Amino acid sequence: MLNNITHQVNNATGGASGVPPGPPGLGRLPQRRMAGQSGNGNFLLGLGNGNVGARFDVTQLPEGIQGGPVNETGAGEDWMVLPNVEMTSYDMHDLSAYEVPMGPGPDDLLSMQGSQLHLGDPTASTGNYMQLGGPDALAMTGGGGSTSGGAGERLIVLTESQLGELITRKVREELAENSAFIVHKVREELTENDEFKRKLREELAENAYVRNKRTREISAPRQVKAAVHQVMLRLMGCKAKTKRSSHPRVKPYFDLPDPLPDGAAKRPGPGNSTLWNPDWSIGVDEGINVDFISAAVAVVLETGGTTYHLKPQWLAEPALIKGVAVSYFRHLRRQYFYRKTPEGLARLATKVIKDTRLGRRQRKSNHRVRAIPLFRKAFGRESTVGIERVVMTPLMSSEASTDGEADPEERERMRTEQGAGRRALERRAVVYRAELVTRLYYALDALAKLQDDGNSTESHTDSDDSADSGNESDGEAPRTRRRVRTIQSDDDLPEDERQAFRAELAKRIKEEAGLKIHEERYDRFRGPKANYRTEVRKTKKKSRKPYKQCYAQHWVSSSSTHQRIYRDAPSAGADMTIFQLHIPDEFILEEDRGYLGDAE
Repeated sequence: MLNNITHQVNNATGGASGVPPGPPGLGRLPQRRMAGQSGNGNFLLGLGNGNVGARFDVTQLPEGIQGGPVNETGAGEDWMVLPNVEMTSYDMHDLSAYEVPMGPGPDDLLSMQGSQLHLGDPTASTGNYMQLGGPDALAMTGGGGSTSGGAGERLIVLTESQLGELITRKVREELAENSAFIVHKVREELTENDEFKRKLREELAENAYVRNKRTREISAPRQVKAAVHQVMLRLMGCKAKTKRSSHPRVKPYFDLPDPLPDGAAKRPGPGNSTLWNPDWSIGVDEGINVDFISAAVAVVLETGGTTYHLKPQWLAEPALIKGVAVSYFRHLRRQYFYRKTPEGLARLATKVIKDTRLGRRQRKSNHRVRAIPLFRKAFGRESTVGIERVVMTPLMSSEASTDGEADPEERERMRTEQGAGRRALERRAVVYRAELVTRLYYALDALAKLQDDGNSTESHTDSDDSADSGNESDGEAPRTRRRVRTIQSDDDLPEDERQAFRAELAKRIKEEAGLKIHEERYDRFRGPKANYRTEVRKTKKKSRKPYKQCYAQHWVSSSSTHQRIYRDAPSAGADMTIFQLHIPDEFILEEDRGYLGDAE
């Protein structure tokens, strides 16, 4: 409504005592009749007083609006006539410049009565009041004269932002009412149509849980996955994993049933049940596989809450349960065919080796991370900023028990010369890793050996690598050794105390180097250069990509591919002071110092 009337007020000055103040530049509001209805249905809008000099510029009125002096209302008072037309015919300008304090508060300004919008409280004796009547008229009332809005009312002048706020409130109320009505109708439709509700819930669940659009892999809680996997295996009669190979590195697996020939009877199960034999040669949405998936989903929905302690919100999503079942069926089908062909078995063996080495690198990374607080205390916080972002799995060296690309005889000779046992692991140097990173890793290894786990002595059998290499304890009693107790706090120390603390650590590291570490864990030996790691490992997480400072410059300059990898790598910020820190040799075990030059 505010943007519907064009007016311009010029040359307003002065004011009379006892009259309410008007907008800046308009002097004071007139006490005399402000507006009245003419005989032809038009409305008069008057403003000004002979003593005040405020007036409308009648020379710039829009087309269709008449203006001029009204002598009977007072000398010099100007007026204009608004025709009996829609108020949406004109625009208002510069109203925001007229700042006038509002009479009543904002909450008392807005009310609706029929087709009229009332601003203010027309019943209050001292209140201000403005009435915008219907779509065909505008009446502004004030003073004590005869007006279309009643007697004894005074004019209220609103800025554009103030009146706009009131109108916005009304619009929001109407939108809220409409939104509530729409929500109510939608709920009624959903309540009346259960089938629509079910389909909608399944679609929403599928969209919410699907993680990979290409593989349709379902991202579901691990409890749901475990329940679905157990139910599907139980329906096929696969109670436990079997191990048909004598190779120590072959992982146990479930012996999946073969498809039944046409017309063959189903296998009997526990009690009066029958076991399922899916057809692995067809898709998951074909033939008997459809019934198998449906049966698994039904069992999970029925027994998931009591047997597997699944949450009600999970069981309320059939699409989630079905998605997990479909994903696991495809995994089992791949495993089934892998073990039926020589190519598949070779692929499985390769994956086992890769997973084993990845597990070792992850444990090595975690082992070094635990030593960071002690390292920070030894070298200070200011010199070790960013160390956590440098210790990452992709930069860890591999430890392998296979010959790899090296000559078996050369590898055996190097193992023997270094005094490693027959089951020793070959530590393969990472050629692309910068020496400062390598020194940091070996210093963390040395400090990790000094860390106290809370006990002065501990029982120690084999290292975590025993799970990877198949080493058995052969019934021997656990070996026990004394560990050096150190403070694990990373509190910053004064420089003199820090130097003394570093000297003490260096002394203990030298003592630790004299122990026969290989009696407690697998031997490690430096292998042939043919097995060195020369290519950067791929990582899906951008946050785990090595920084430029982590690459060795001799490796970067060796090929254009390496230079491209270096250019694409993120650069460490100036605040990462760990790359400016020099680590002395006394913080590296004697057995590890020989690895420093292997990558050159």
